[in-house]
Amino acid sequence: MDDNLITGVVRSGVKGGRLSSSALSETTENILSKFQLLNEGKLNNAAVALFAKETGWYTQLELRMARFKGNGKNEFGDNQSLKGNFFKLFDAGMAFFFKHLNLSGKITGTRREEELEIPYVALREALTNALCHRTYDELGPSVGIAIYDDRVEIENPGSFPPHITAETIKQPHDSHPRNPLIANVLYLSTYLEKWGSGVSRIIEACKQQGVSEPTYEDRGSFIHIVFKRKPLTLSDDTWNNAQENEYSGQERWTRKVDKKS
Repeated sequence: MDDNLITGVVRSGVKGGRLSSSALSETTENILSKFQLLNEGKLNNAAVALFAKETGWYTQLELRMARFKGNGKNEFGDNQSLKGNFFKLFDAGMAFFFKHLNLSGKITGTRREEELEIPYVALREALTNALCHRTYDELGPSVGIAIYDDRVEIENPGSFPPHITAETIKQPHDSHPRNPLIANVLYLSTYLEKWGSGVSRIIEACKQQGVSEPTYEDRGSFIHIVFKRKPLTLSDDTWNNAQENEYSGQERWTRKVDKKS
């Protein structure tokens, strides 16, 4: 287990008011036990998915990331894959968005505010949901991020919960966590809520930024969330891949996290 990662999760939970400050002095074993990640003293699968340094033969703990040229899959501009725990994959996915999506800036007062063309909040929520609520019981399928000229797709293995469809998921609904132990840790660390409100937050973030709300598609063994991209228009106030090579995706994602905190 990654002790530093576990400590970071506890700190986030304490800062967010979802864990008692006494958790900061707990041993790793006690924390894992309280997170229900130990079965008779042995690590369970959820513990591996969340905190393992090396995921070994858990081949489904992978994130596929591609930037395609055009609107189809005929030609790659970038093609990556990474294996690891939830937090490692989440950070890599967000860095990939910052690497390949356009970043615009505007001056508000004396400060420059930067926005991704698709709201950061919406992408963060969608990727969290994909990694948390996917099916984990098959070794092969994995979460994927595909960026095209006209859209961004995030896909996760699985199907919608009972009584929810691609047409009704945008309506108010209760929480149906497919992986409750993983979801509970993500809730305690403030990555996730427990009220089935994730989709509404995605829609609200898109509405506030003036971009189209995403669509959901059930493609058999995978669920897709699809964000439309606006046609690229170059301006002095647009940071795009042609104009800005100073920052890698990871540097830009780290800078966003630092400013948020």
